[in-house]
Amino acid sequence: SALRCAGYVASILNVDTERISNAQVLARIKSMAPKHIGFSGIVAPSYKYIKDLSNQAKALLPNTIQILGGGLSSAPQPIFKNTAIDLIVLGEGDVTIVELLKCLDAEENLNTVAGIYHRGAEPFQFTGRRDLIKNLDTLAYPAFDLVDMDTYIIDGVDFIHRFTRAIKDPRIYNRTRSRRMITITTNRGCFGECSFCFRAYRGLRLQSFNYIFCTIC
Repeated sequence: SALRCAGYVASILNVDTERISNAQVLARIKSMAPKHIGFSGIVAPSYKYIKDLSNQAKALLPNTIQILGGGLSSAPQPIFKNTAIDLIVLGEGDVTIVELLKCLDAEENLNTVAGIYHRGAEPFQFTGRRDLIKNLDTLAYPAFDLVDMDTYIIDGVDFIHRFTRAIKDPRIYNRTRSRRMITITTNRGCFGECSFCFRAYRGLRLQSFNYIFCTIC
């Protein structure tokens, strides 16, 4: 959404939901002929796929710049050592990715973009953490049209029962109502500091009710 608001054309390929092979992914990427390729994924299960795909994509499209975000951004050393990733965006990427692409387009100094790792120095260089986005309502709404929403719509009753069966509200079980449901973002961050969980930044920030209601309307 942030890229589209800045005038860029963006596409999303969710390998996890489509369950396609690396060869199929590379064929899709080649047909798109992108100027930049973005990678993201959950740390443990995604590392091998991103490592293989980034190296294969670099061999296929050597001039295409590869950018990594998400959980793996906290491990720049193995990423730069074992993958073909050119740049890493740490933490929230909404503002950073737009500034980064504009910087690349203008061929300016990457050190002017806060919140990234790049290969400018051995083994890599970090430009420092970017301040958190204080007002989440300033962000564009998610680009739901770029993905197949049916892959994310779940059975609402089954979802609720994963957490509790104590809810007695009869509307939940009304057969005349659709059970189709999708989760939406209402905040960022977390108040906890669990040792088993990755968080790039601490603290909890909320979106307003007006923003949330407009998202689902």
